[in-house]
Amino acid sequence: MRLWYEVDSLRRAVPAPMPSQDHFNVMVPAHFLCGTPEAVDFFKELYDEVKERVESKTGVIEDEKYCFRVVPEVFRECLCILLVLMLAPL
Repeated sequence: MRLWYEVDSLRRAVPAPMPSQDHFNVMVPAHFLCGTPEAVDFFKELYDEVKERVESKTGVIEDEKYCFRVVPEVFRECLCILLVLMLAPL
């Protein structure tokens, strides 16, 4: 999880080096493969790739002017609330 947090910290750079869709996709190995050698290797490689993009100022969007960032904890809470509402009896 530390490596996932470090990748998330790199995402604060301007221009944004990693799209949110990709970040949400990497939640799967972060949660379900946490601590396995495969997950550690994956996140080390991801960290190196995102760090390289930050250092070279390579962003996802050319000439980025605005950035909307979703904090994973807030996203998770919103998702839980949505699920509760969807599963609640009418």
